[in-house]
Amino acid sequence: MKIVKALAVIVLTFAVLSFVAFSVLHVVSHGQMFGRASGLVIDFANFPRLAKDAIHAMTSPIRHYQLPVDRDFEHVNNLPQDLYTLESYYSPDASHLLIRLVNLKTNEVIHEWRHKRERSVIDGVVSNHPVLLDDYSVIFNLERVLYKIDANSNLVWKNDTWNFHHSLEFDHEGNLWVPATFHNGSKDINSRVVSYGTRLDYRDNVITKVDPATGEVLYSKAVSEMLLENNYPGLVYGFWQYDLVHVNDIQPVMTNTKYWQIGDVFLSCRNIHTVFLYRPSTGKIIWLRTGLWASQHDVDIADSTSITIFDNNVNTNYYDQIRWINKDEDPEKIRRVVDPIEVNVMSRYDFATDSAYSFATELVAREKIGTRSQGIFTALSNGLYFIEETDQGKIFIGNDQETVYKKQFISEDSTFLYYPGWTRVYEQIPTKKN
Repeated sequence: MKIVKALAVIVLTFAVLSFVAFSVLHVVSHGQMFGRASGLVIDFANFPRLAKDAIHAMTSPIRHYQLPVDRDFEHVNNLPQDLYTLESYYSPDASHLLIRLVNLKTNEVIHEWRHKRERSVIDGVVSNHPVLLDDYSVIFNLERVLYKIDANSNLVWKNDTWNFHHSLEFDHEGNLWVPATFHNGSKDINSRVVSYGTRLDYRDNVITKVDPATGEVLYSKAVSEMLLENNYPGLVYGFWQYDLVHVNDIQPVMTNTKYWQIGDVFLSCRNIHTVFLYRPSTGKIIWLRTGLWASQHDVDIADSTSITIFDNNVNTNYYDQIRWINKDEDPEKIRRVVDPIEVNVMSRYDFATDSAYSFATELVAREKIGTRSQGIFTALSNGLYFIEETDQGKIFIGNDQETVYKKQFISEDSTFLYYPGWTRVYEQIPTKKN
């Protein structure tokens, strides 16, 4: 009898394992048997890897929200005047998001906010890019949720109806523009691309306009729809990438010029190496350029005829492909994949001459600024440039002639660097009320 029971257990176990193996093979072969539950099948198959990653994240001396210290780095502070940054990063135990308003010249922390994390994410840090309001409330996105907290860190509102990410920028009406993806299903898949009869998983991005008083989304538009409606099918169907368009910055237009109008928005789409100007009022793409930069971030309006782009100068697509293809492998193996990057490029595109050129080249080369992902740039009114080298946890202020300020976001015990979440720089700040 014991032998029969043992054989029955073996047969049953084999049957279950065979069914699981068949289910996974069916889903990855783009079978439709399980419908919307296909994502759950993959998630179930990935559970051992996720458990391993969780154990690794808890035991690793350097975590995803921490960076190794550059022991050869020398801090510099020769700022000619007060300059303020709104800095954000996780607390040492990652239980809270810390936001600090700092006077860089004096190193004074003018105000601090603490926001307790509501959920645990171990697969990376999502940029939160906080913005300061006149009453010292702040709005930021954290782990794909948009929050507003007051000066005392009390929650005013939150919006988790979309997966918000990357930049927050005010428009001429005082509303915020924020990139997002749809919150739909365990794998965050909101749509599918058909290529030669094969249905491929595909995550689209949307641009959203948010009321800062209430958190209500006032406008939204899928980026792939913009491209297809404006006859750019090659940028959608030309090659497959799960996170194809990957919007990382929306820059609202604040003035009318020959080349753009108030209400337009510039978009940076990293994985298709594209920047374009979109007019929500008409649904038209007014201008678009691809390939003048690679995996770029942070598009800004420089003057009435030109824009600047933080050109990461690297192809992240092959890295993402390797990461997806080998997602069941050792995470350390994937992290060791490196890009052929030397330094980033600060690029300027001039509409009047229809040409692009680099600038701040001596500053970038001198400091060896080379963040593979993320990165933010701001031109200051005194002719200096502010650059965040996100992946290395550093910020720089200077020009081609000199570097007047640089620092690492070093922890209190000097054992690691905080991973910054797109530091915002202010030349002036609101008066703080008691």
